[in-house]
Amino acid sequence: MPAGNTALETWQWGWQKGQTAFKWKIGVFPLEQELSWLEQLVNALPKDSQLRLDANGGLTVAEAEQWLKYSDALGKVEFMEQPLSPRQFQEMQELDATFHTPLALDESVGTLRQLETCYQQGWQGIFVVKCAIAGSPRYLQQLCQQYPLDLVFSSVMETSVARQAAFRLAMKVSSHRALGFGVNHWFSE
Repeated sequence: MPAGNTALETWQWGWQKGQTAFKWKIGVFPLEQELSWLEQLVNALPKDSQLRLDANGGLTVAEAEQWLKYSDALGKVEFMEQPLSPRQFQEMQELDATFHTPLALDESVGTLRQLETCYQQGWQGIFVVKCAIAGSPRYLQQLCQQYPLDLVFSSVMETSVARQAAFRLAMKVSSHRALGFGVNHWFSE
């Protein structure tokens, strides 16, 4: 879903198409306004839907703490994706340990080598994997056999062939999370 209050209506389009997990871009508008929209969005979403917040590494630690306190209180956020810059790995770990709402690494794990490094440095949370740019599917399968990884497979506007390959890989490694491939609306009228 796009940033801002348009998310209050655009989720309905995805729901009608069968989507149950929604990702909302945050950290774009003033914090207080976005928190108000978050509450409205949580109240509007169907009970069996999931909401993911994506900050693209654009929050400060103080802002991330406010988002997470609010998310914890609402109890509807599946996870917050990359609230801080990849350079703030330690702070991300501290936030993940402090709040109930899980965090997911995204920009921190653009490649499978980065994913493995973050895991070895103690990240026990969620990893967002963009198969089309991450690296060898075989290496990802090996990582999944070696480590208990919590993965979300996500799109980078890949071709339909690459998207199908990513779907097959997600099924092979038994990812239990909803896929993050809701980009088809960018290509339709």
